Amino acid sequence: MKNYFLQFTLITFLFAYTPDTKAQKIIGFLGDWHSGYTNYINNTLQYEYLTDVVLAFAIPNADGSISVGANFYTQLNLLRTQLHTKGKKLHFSAGGWSASNYNNGGRRDPDPVQEMMKSESTREIFVSNVLKIVKDYNLDGFNFDWEYPEASDAFAVEEVLISLRIGLNDLEDELGKSLELSIAVSASQTYSVGYSEDAISLVDYVYIMAFDNNTEHHSSVSFAKSGMDYWLNTKNLEPEQLILAIPFYSRNPYGSYRIFSNEDPSAYFNDEDGLLNSYNYNSKPVIEEKINELNLRGGAGVFIWEIFEDRTDEYSLLKVLYSNLVGTDEVKKELEKVEVAPNPIAETITIDLNSGILSSKEIKYSITDITGKELLSGVLKGGKNQVVTSNITSKGLYFLTLKEGANQATYKLIKK
Repeated sequence: MKNYFLQFTLITFLFAYTPDTKAQKIIGFLGDWHSGYTNYINNTLQYEYLTDVVLAFAIPNADGSISVGANFYTQLNLLRTQLHTKGKKLHFSAGGWSASNYNNGGRRDPDPVQEMMKSESTREIFVSNVLKIVKDYNLDGFNFDWEYPEASDAFAVEEVLISLRIGLNDLEDELGKSLELSIAVSASQTYSVGYSEDAISLVDYVYIMAFDNNTEHHSSVSFAKSGMDYWLNTKNLEPEQLILAIPFYSRNPYGSYRIFSNEDPSAYFNDEDGLLNSYNYNSKPVIEEKINELNLRGGAGVFIWEIFEDRTDEYSLLKVLYSNLVGTDEVKKELEKVEVAPNPIAETITIDLNSGILSSKEIKYSITDITGKELLSGVLKGGKNQVVTSNITSKGLYFLTLKEGANQATYKLIKK
């Protein structure tokens, strides 16, 4: 008699083992104050490596009204045309460092955002103005960046997020699409006391600003890790809400990556989580380490402050993010054509990485059984790689996964 239960179980495992290919977000903030913005938006901005753009900043006023720069709405229109035709999303952000209460290292008095948040009537005016902009310009969401609410502001924060959530939900039917609500928060516990767990549950994404740390390298891997862990473990943020900051600028002194890397292109490869000619910033290796830590925590993606500071050549940091979070078609195609022999497997197998772009890359591999248990793992380099599989003794089906950044391919292996 055939063992139909075993066959059904095997088929179920095959289906369940399909890797989760949910795309992670790469969100670029763009300041509205740059000269030459028309040429940048229409001809320079690397949309193919982004999922979303956030135009910053609209400025909340104490009476609930919103002020914007002279070219803010023109840029919204230009960005919307480019993004929506490419299947990307556009948001706007209100607040920011210059409009908030800790500007220039000290509390502003009065702080217009805090004054607006004190009154239910002015909060509702603010929410109404936000929703009007989203509707009038056919946007895909709103980001609230108040730096930073205090514990006494927590109730007001929750109330305004409730109103925004309800308003955006109502607009979804009218605009015929989902609308996102996000907040930008500090990675430091000191400046995060104004957000309750209830408030956090109202938003789709929380942008963790793990930069501008004054006690060490301004945006180190350790600062990113501690910020993510604080929000996940203490504030009970869901991993699928977590968006991690990646700065494209330096501190001590302040500098644009686009400019100082042009003076010294080795900035791209610098593997120090520290300095290059006194600039402390995020290089390619540092970004890759941060992405690894983000993935270990199941995060939803990254945001960039700001995309204007990037290069567009082979030293682009945005391309590093894309390769590690989304992957590239060229690498994916090559991974799917790798020769693995023999199969059924013997005491060893050969994994051939001689072809194309893979010959110059390090490829991680793992072999798992149908339950997902890892049996072997390691790193492969260009050429023909011998992998000893003699410890796989049980007959059955196994899976070989080859991975480079966010690119991966899975092969079925048979043991007879």
